Amino acid sequence: MSYAMDGPNGSEMDFSISGSTDASVYRNNDGSQGDGASQGSSMQGSLQEHHYGDSNDQTSTNDEGRSWIFGYKYGERYVTEQGKERIRCKVGNCTKTYSSIKKTTTTFIAHLRNSHGITEFTGPHAQQNKRGGPLDSFLVKRTRTFDQNEFHQQFIKFLVSGKLPFTTSENKQLQQLLEIAQTAPTMAAVKLPNADTFTRKTTMEYHAYYEKVKTTLRDLPAISCTLDCWTSPFNQTFLGVTGHWICEKTWIMHDIMLGFEPLDGPHTSENLASAFITLLDNLGLSAKLFTITTDNASNMEKMAELLQAHSQQDNGWSSKATRRIPCVGHVINLAVQEIIKKGFLSEAPADIMDVEDDLRDTTTLAKLRKGILKIR
Repeated sequence: MSYAMDGPNGSEMDFSISGSTDASVYRNNDGSQGDGASQGSSMQGSLQEHHYGDSNDQTSTNDEGRSWIFGYKYGERYVTEQGKERIRCKVGNCTKTYSSIKKTTTTFIAHLRNSHGITEFTGPHAQQNKRGGPLDSFLVKRTRTFDQNEFHQQFIKFLVSGKLPFTTSENKQLQQLLEIAQTAPTMAAVKLPNADTFTRKTTMEYHAYYEKVKTTLRDLPAISCTLDCWTSPFNQTFLGVTGHWICEKTWIMHDIMLGFEPLDGPHTSENLASAFITLLDNLGLSAKLFTITTDNASNMEKMAELLQAHSQQDNGWSSKATRRIPCVGHVINLAVQEIIKKGFLSEAPADIMDVEDDLRDTTTLAKLRKGILKIR
């Protein structure tokens, strides 16, 4: 039975194993052989001795520079046109490369551990060409059998424990997340980090998305905004701002979330105007504001007046007077509420018992009884 692996200085070593450990030999690429016993090691010792690089390279040994990353086909070493040694990741679709000065592999091993959840105990890459043999059952980790009913039960527990709606199963982002998880080389790769890690990563994603938004808005000639205030159950107040514009080439309207700004103090017109002006200044939209749409609250009307006065100053803002467009949906909603309040509700019975009496009076027998009572 034969096995091949990287030997000292990158040479390939073929191990032939017979019934006894004394017959263990290795063969170098130059054809020379070495007896496992004469080298002062047993078969087990020969299999474990697979450090990559010069045996005198202390950095490689101390920095976990083992050749398992190459033997397991997780990475490959190559030389650039400038003559520099690098290691290329071969896990899935990952194409990241890392420097390998003096044949060190510390950085690449950290990449495998942090990005893919892979360590030297993970086993060979699932995509490598396995040679086969009795030892393969010890090297390759067995995966559990998939059961769809169990999967659905776990998802139901996930919904209930997180108090999530059943429509979560229709979320496209969740489906994409599951598809990505299917490509993971090991279960360790899909193990979710703690809340602090996700908080940090979410902040990083926010800043990256914020820069993309600024790049998108940079070339716009004008933009209109919709503003509305919102108060959380914990009495935290926010000003939500969305942006709207029509592409001059396609005539397609685009909508984007510009900000969800926390407000200090009450919803006064001054606070609203200050938060909105700061937001537009940060996004580079001060000179591009065309119209704003708000509800008909008095503080919104006063805020529009403050914005108009601000735009007429020599401060980089648009010289045109800011046009405020009342929200039609809000107007209709107020009108319907007023009709219901002063119309239908004023004529409706005040007590539920009166409603039941009115329902009883609609039958023919009830009307006949009322007529007899009046005659008497």
